[in-house]
Amino acid sequence: MDIQIVKQEDKKLCVVIHCGEINDEVIRLKAHIELFDRIFNLLFTRILIRKWSFTKRLTIFMLSISAYECAGFYWLGFFRGKGTFLQWLVFVGIVCGLYFCCIVIYRHYSKRQGEIYTQALKKYQQQRGITIETD
Repeated sequence: MDIQIVKQEDKKLCVVIHCGEINDEVIRLKAHIELFDRIFNLLFTRILIRKWSFTKRLTIFMLSISAYECAGFYWLGFFRGKGTFLQWLVFVGIVCGLYFCCIVIYRHYSKRQGEIYTQALKKYQQQRGITIETD
């Protein structure tokens, strides 16, 4: 089975799975990808939840994906019984690492966007002759 993660068609990104035959493994993979996409779209668009911050959205996303992946690990047979301490430690470590990486990237992005907006505002104020005193 050959999986091409991203394919661009017009203004849409798609997941493409090339396989010789469609079997249970391919159907399960397709279902995992579709559920991940639904959870992501639900939490990171402002259609249903308008006032949540990025951090709150990311936290709920990571918790829901973690619960889903735990169930998936048992379903696919990676974990048996309760799982070992090391397995859970690796799993939690990966989830926390990704979470904190996303937070750091977002904070850097937000700081950079804030600097850009501040510069644009100062330029606008200079053009209009507006002076605002800051402490």
